[in-house]
Amino acid sequence: MTRAPNRDDLVELCLHFARQEGFIQTPLKNLQIVRSNAKSEPMHTVYTPSLCFIVQGEKDAIIASKKYHYSPTQFLVSSIDMPVTGQVTVASEKKPYLCLVLGLESEIVYDIISSEPNPVSAIGPVQRGYYVDTVTPEIMDSFVRLLRSLQNESDRRILSRSIVREITYRLLCSPYGDVVRQLGIIGSQTQRISKVIEVIKKDFASSLRIEELARIANMSPSSFHEHFKKVTAMSPLQFQKRIRLQEARRLLSLDVGDAASVSYQVGYESPSQFSREYARLFGLPPIADLKRLRQSS
Repeated sequence: MTRAPNRDDLVELCLHFARQEGFIQTPLKNLQIVRSNAKSEPMHTVYTPSLCFIVQGEKDAIIASKKYHYSPTQFLVSSIDMPVTGQVTVASEKKPYLCLVLGLESEIVYDIISSEPNPVSAIGPVQRGYYVDTVTPEIMDSFVRLLRSLQNESDRRILSRSIVREITYRLLCSPYGDVVRQLGIIGSQTQRISKVIEVIKKDFASSLRIEELARIANMSPSSFHEHFKKVTAMSPLQFQKRIRLQEARRLLSLDVGDAASVSYQVGYESPSQFSREYARLFGLPPIADLKRLRQSS
């Protein structure tokens, strides 16, 4: 009788591909493995639509103002681009933190829901664009088979796509399936908010014009503001501020200018306001935070 795959199998497979720390690209384009041999400082990034499955170790993720703690019994799914502060809380040389990051593809979601007997229309309640759920045996088994398929070029070419489709199907069948389903419904609230998020990310240094963003989302200004906050747990202004500050931190780490010049580059008119909001998000004013980053590096 064949033994069912378990977490030890998944750990072994992850270590096969992720032999050093960092974000490791697997042979499958939309699958990465994150490895850390120690606890980390808070890391500020933007999640794209993806499934983040912790195989070993533990992590805290702060989205908007809420903290989510997840371990190998849970995974986090985001159906939109979301600013996230993540911190590895359990990891060691002997048992490194390992996380699988699988990008979710709207084309696969659309293909699956289009085959349903009664396809869902774009009209429906507004859904939060992310959630944390419990890993099921089916999800575990799918990821084990997916990683095994990547060890052989022929298996990867023939099998990997169908296994990714299977994982997506499992997400759609979960109690949170509507969050993922919105990715594949043309004109859904999530798709319309995602268009606006792309504009904010691209033009983060420009002043926000709610009326223009609402037009892009094909909503009234009041409806747009309500829907944006429901999906992202932030107002458009708060979302833009988070993107600005994360970009400012990146620029400072590259030593492209002092705090005042960087504050203007990312759209602030007042360096003092920039310093206050930077410290509120990152815990220290710009110069002190940059010093800490260099010391930790």
